[in-house]
Amino acid sequence: MVVVRQSDRFLLVHEAKHGQGWCVPAGRVEPGETLFEAALRETLEETGVPVVLDGVLRVEHSPRPKGTARMRFVFLAHPQADVPPKSMPDEESLEAKWFSLEEVHSLPLRWPDVLQSSSM
Repeated sequence: MVVVRQSDRFLLVHEAKHGQGWCVPAGRVEPGETLFEAALRETLEETGVPVVLDGVLRVEHSPRPKGTARMRFVFLAHPQADVPPKSMPDEESLEAKWFSLEEVHSLPLRWPDVLQSSSM
């Protein structure tokens, strides 16, 4: 997950899957990628906005059955350039937009922790 902040606005993705809710850019690490490379790639693919990572906000470890676990990293980032978010749907997302925190509260969110991540 990548929380992209520009002043008092947050970049969210309108997902094509998972009930078409809004969320922060997110995805999986591909073979051969670092966590940082994956965060940059997923954010660009889903939003159309190149970003600079500023740091790690949170690391989550969720144990699963059979000795496996899920790791989730939440990064803070800012736009690398003044590029408008994508507005045309593709296989990654329907669109991306900038929202104030107040506006985020009124959106159908994919995960309730989007609000928690955005308020950090």
